[in-house]
Amino acid sequence: MIDSVFGSGPQQLEGSGTNSAASNPYPVEVYQSPLLDLTKTVSNVEFVPARKGFFPLAITTSCIVESVSGVQTSPPTLRAGNNVTHDNFIATDTGDPTNAAVNAAVAPAYVGNLISSFVADTVMNFTNSPVLFDITAPAVGTGGYACMARFVTTVIWVATDLF
Repeated sequence: MIDSVFGSGPQQLEGSGTNSAASNPYPVEVYQSPLLDLTKTVSNVEFVPARKGFFPLAITTSCIVESVSGVQTSPPTLRAGNNVTHDNFIATDTGDPTNAAVNAAVAPAYVGNLISSFVADTVMNFTNSPVLFDITAPAVGTGGYACMARFVTTVIWVATDLF
């Protein structure tokens, strides 16, 4: 049985606490973008903050539609990264959120995982740099189309010795 005392904070329940996983101060974290209008272009939106001595490795990245009206006929083009072209975290994606998912959404709704847009493991990541998010081409629709959404990502922090 595991005991806990309220107010005592998190406890080391297994292991000695001396292995590298236990000493990583930022093991897994979830971040979200501000509410974005998918019918407009945006650039340089901070998606994941910089962590000194670490770079983020994405586990999942998802889209959550907060409000929608009309019919989406063409999804936006998205990308995110901490390199110059902002595409080493989420490669340029022209198919998400899909027309079918957005048009069927009853907001607020989870409408898709951008995991197909993750970049190859061999792409260089940059320590101490924030991940910036861009909508390079807006979504298009009919019938007074409007779509407001957030993008959510879960990352594992990878430590480097480049401080």
